Amino acid sequence: MPQILTPAKQKIIRAMRELLTVKTLNTIKISDILKNSGVSHQTFYRLFMDKYDACESACYELLSSAQSVVGTNSTVKEHTLCTLSIVKNNGKFFKHLLADPDGVDILRRTMIHLSEDSINFRSGAQITNAWVLCLTQWCKSDFKISQEDLYYQIISCYSVSDVVFDKELKILLEKYGKYTMEELDALVNSRNLSNSIF
Repeated sequence: MPQILTPAKQKIIRAMRELLTVKTLNTIKISDILKNSGVSHQTFYRLFMDKYDACESACYELLSSAQSVVGTNSTVKEHTLCTLSIVKNNGKFFKHLLADPDGVDILRRTMIHLSEDSINFRSGAQITNAWVLCLTQWCKSDFKISQEDLYYQIISCYSVSDVVFDKELKILLEKYGKYTMEELDALVNSRNLSNSIF
């Protein structure tokens, strides 16, 4: 559920978003946020613990807008592609955020928070690490990889039990268990030659 924002909180989040388009997180000072937002020192600390807390709120506000765009009953792919569009459209923000280890932690926490809010599921390290790794590489490449290809890169990092459930998982695992060693060797070698699972 999106957070309720007071006018002062909106100003601080807007200031943080603007600052992260021109600076990395570690170079932003509270005084920069106060100057850009026009709020007092006291107001800032009444609403946020520190600049990292403000940054996390800014990141959450950006990424949570995907659900507003695609709706609550969108497919995983639709939701992911919308999220990737938001990242690309706010490329400087995410480049500067991910250039800092604290920013990487903020993105991880934001992804967990979004997952808990949208599907009542706490994303594990494998999922959040997939997002962080893929988004970091995407930002560094100036978004040269298509969103569709990045979507497949992200979900290919998930464990099978994160994307397939119950009976379908059992069927897939049983199929895997029936491979002979020769068949498995051939599959692995063909995968290595193509360098892609898709």
